[in-house]
Amino acid sequence: MIFVLGYFLVRPVYLLSSVLLCVLDQVKAAEIIASDQYKTGFTLRFPRVEKIRDDKSWSDCMTVSQLDDLRQVYKPRVLANAA
Repeated sequence: MIFVLGYFLVRPVYLLSSVLLCVLDQVKAAEIIASDQYKTGFTLRFPRVEKIRDDKSWSDCMTVSQLDDLRQVYKPRVLANAA
């Protein structure tokens, strides 16, 4: 399996074969912005891991639709602060 990263083809170092091996991270970002480079249609601007959530399982993580709802809620607030 090969992924495109920028202009380079990159072969992943490791692929997880089970969700049981996944680590759930709590991430903070400046904003959620539109991007045509990702399947979701958006990406995080200046993302950083706040903490590793050992107390939650992979099934507790936010879905793409929940993230999009969050983006819609905070989008007007970001535009208002820019003015």
